[in-house]
Amino acid sequence: MEELIKQNQNVNGGGLAISITGRFESNRNALARYDVDKRTAGEVAKSLRKAGYSIYAKEVKQVCEEWHHAGALPKEFGRRMAKTYYTRKTDNTVLSELKALQEKCEKEHIERELSPTVFTLSWSWSKDGKRWAKEAIFETQKKVDVSDKTSIISQEQYNEFKHNQGMLFYGWEEPSLDKMKSLSCLKKEREEQKRLNRNAKRRLTYAAKKQQLKQEEQRNKINVLVNEGVDNEDNLLLQFFTNELHPAPKQIFDIKERLGISWNQLRKQYKKE
Repeated sequence: MEELIKQNQNVNGGGLAISITGRFESNRNALARYDVDKRTAGEVAKSLRKAGYSIYAKEVKQVCEEWHHAGALPKEFGRRMAKTYYTRKTDNTVLSELKALQEKCEKEHIERELSPTVFTLSWSWSKDGKRWAKEAIFETQKKVDVSDKTSIISQEQYNEFKHNQGMLFYGWEEPSLDKMKSLSCLKKEREEQKRLNRNAKRRLTYAAKKQQLKQEEQRNKINVLVNEGVDNEDNLLLQFFTNELHPAPKQIFDIKERLGISWNQLRKQYKKE
């Protein structure tokens, strides 16, 4: 059987053994099952529980030397292949290593609890439209958790620059705090100018819309006069020059063209002071 499984392996030693063993498992897992010197994490845990220890496979797998794909995960985990952990260690060795691991975890926990809180600056890549930029991240964290790519800064620097949280900087090199300060001021000026430009555009849009509404109101009033039969030139011109807005309605423009006089002449005659 082992020879058949070995022949079934691909060039990298992988592949499925289902055609040989009838199980949904990898070739490596099948070979590990036939190795009498290896036990699964579950088998070791069962042996330790018989000896009076409350230990389960999830704990034993932390000290296992290898794992292989075997079986399927439940549906809620996407039916992917599960893992089976193997070890050659004796029960006593597993117990000893689990105890050492627990002591290490407890020590790290104590160190973390005693570790001072520091102020840090780190960077991450962020996409701004089609461009990639570096995003500044200011935060507080335990000193023991600070990575090599994170800079520790003073509390004064943190308080001064934390408003730059999430600010984007372009280029491969991260700016120094001094450069960040000047870039931050420049960005604020640009943002303020953009804000002023947006407001100016809104005002122009509002003024144009207001002018358009007045023109429509004027045309409607003149159309009402025409529809009511009060369409003599004097009434129409008086109505137009009450609140003169150009371009003039077609009826007014036609009167001007027919009379052959200028707007100033009409305005002088019909505009009420």
